[in-house]
Amino acid sequence: MPRDIRRHLLTKLLRTGPARTQEEIALSLAQAGETATQATISRDLAAIGAVRGPEGYTMPAAGGGSTGFGAPLDSALRRHLLDLE
Repeated sequence: MPRDIRRHLLTKLLRTGPARTQEEIALSLAQAGETATQATISRDLAAIGAVRGPEGYTMPAAGGGSTGFGAPLDSALRRHLLDLE
């Protein structure tokens, strides 16, 4: 499966609810017919802007302060900035 399609599937999966582990994500992708290694899943999670919280991996809420420069930058800023005020 091409990368963009896999990432779209991953985004769709996380919008339905959190996934506790990358192994759980791999199983869900496999059920959808896509196999992926842990490294691939990790890169894809960063690329789509997924965040890890107490409930597991999720997609941030729409309108959650995106920079407009894309998911990788948004994700990096969320990890490294505490507060801009």
